[in-house]
Amino acid sequence: MLPRAGGWMKAVKAGFGVLMLGLAIWMASPFLPGSLALLLWAALCVGCAVFLKAFETLPGNAHVSHKLGKGLGLLLFLVGAAQLAGALAGESDPRYPLKWLAGNKAQAGVSQSMHFGPVNDNAGLDAALAEARAQGKPLLLDFYADWCVSCKEMESDTFPAPAVAAKLQGYVLLRADVTANLPQHQALLKRFGLYGPPGIILFDPAAQEKGRVIGFTPAADFARQL
Repeated sequence: MLPRAGGWMKAVKAGFGVLMLGLAIWMASPFLPGSLALLLWAALCVGCAVFLKAFETLPGNAHVSHKLGKGLGLLLFLVGAAQLAGALAGESDPRYPLKWLAGNKAQAGVSQSMHFGPVNDNAGLDAALAEARAQGKPLLLDFYADWCVSCKEMESDTFPAPAVAAKLQGYVLLRADVTANLPQHQALLKRFGLYGPPGIILFDPAAQEKGRVIGFTPAADFARQL
């Protein structure tokens, strides 16, 4: 019942090769500029389309596998073209390379207009909590790192959502960037029993912890938490 060795093994080898290249791009993306990540995905998709003979004319009696391969190649070419267009338009998220066509730059501007004050240690957090308590405002502490994919998803998808942005107007916003993983960063994480980002701690106007959001959370669920 086992399949016999043959030419089809070359296709399996090529498939796993493409899979490993895609995995490499996915793992490197958090450390790369967004436009460069889009260009890498575009190169991979267009390269696959060429090797699948998407632009070659098939004979009339072509095998169904060749026709399916060409169809897959054309689809990959379209995906690659979308990634390339997104990179040229200044997009940074490979999941939404054509967001600029929908005019969602305004939503990105909302996210950029949110000012997260930096906090680097426990002393800085205590001072910020005391100030928020004096103002009678709730406080949001966001643990962030450049390599944290979920942190960037929250920043691009959740924070700019109108329901979330409206509620955050009443909050004091703090961000602990623990990318460098300095001793004071480790102490701040240990204070809340966290091993690393993503993590959001919510405090009420009395500076008492009232909730936590761990991992990526859709806008509707996050708005309810707020």
